[in-house]
Amino acid sequence: ERQVMARQELRRLAADIDALPPRCREVFLLVRIDGHSNGEVATRLGISRNMVEKHIIKALLHCRRSRLDLF
Repeated sequence: ERQVMARQELRRLAADIDALPPRCREVFLLVRIDGHSNGEVATRLGISRNMVEKHIIKALLHCRRSRLDLF
């Protein structure tokens, strides 16, 4: 039962990430999944570190709000 619940949670998280705007999703995945630093991502995408941080915050808030909607 725990495995089923964990898989459902992973599917929901994947759907939440897929629902992000493209640039926000790209930044989030590069930092949180691929493990790149904010500076590396900023240089790679030609944006400021501040913008990288804003995208990450936006993604985390989106996922948190989506999770709260479950309850």
